[in-house]
Amino acid sequence: MMAAYERAQMLERTRRGRLEHARRGAWLPWASRCSGSHSLPTRPGGLPQVVSDLEEAEVVRHLSRLCVEEHLRCRQITTRLHEAHLPTPSGQHQVWQPATVRTMLTHHVYAGHARSNARQPSVPPSRKKDDAPRRSLTTGRRDRPDTAWVWSEAPALIAPEGCANAPLPWRRHAEVARNMSQPRSRRSVVRRRVTWGECGLGMGWSRDVRVSQKRYAYWSSHGTGHSPLTCGRVDTCLSRRGRADRLDPGVWDTLWQW
Repeated sequence: MMAAYERAQMLERTRRGRLEHARRGAWLPWASRCSGSHSLPTRPGGLPQVVSDLEEAEVVRHLSRLCVEEHLRCRQITTRLHEAHLPTPSGQHQVWQPATVRTMLTHHVYAGHARSNARQPSVPPSRKKDDAPRRSLTTGRRDRPDTAWVWSEAPALIAPEGCANAPLPWRRHAEVARNMSQPRSRRSVVRRRVTWGECGLGMGWSRDVRVSQKRYAYWSSHGTGHSPLTCGRVDTCLSRRGRADRLDPGVWDTLWQW
């Protein structure tokens, strides 16, 4: 009991110390996670300094131009990055992820405004596995009130108006993709609910195939296309396509039994 109490006191003192350092500008947690900016070693008695990496900063600006000027989606931008053989921000992965591209285009730190003390631990509304080992129940994160945020200046790699206008083309693409993937004439029960066991990726609607004067709709994995890099993987999924008229009743029967 005393050890748990002391551990809670240490966590609280550490949090208050970091918050005070962030208010005085002596602690910049975003500098180690922001692509295009690097923090210099802090000298005794001095404040931390951040410098811009020219090569990484040019990659971030290139992403902004592809999104704002050419109106490309995140997966299309990811394909462009692979064709140009540009390294990933961490340098540990071979492929870019669409989520990484979206974060770099919409995060306020790339527009010159960094914030600290914006998130706090919380109990997540749902868990993937209840039996997974965990040290505490507060494994989720939620936003703090706006009054508790600590703002600081960061190297502006993207114009603020470009960072604000980046989600606009994605909204139009999402509306068009939703109508094309789920037309009124052929609705499917398993859309966005079933993944392939071979690769773990979601199922995509394939075009109709004419067999003996009949047309059949097929489901296929997102990793079986001509450009598997858009899914964030180098290897191509080897699973076969599945007919929708055979797969949908099986999924529906399983849900009905549950």
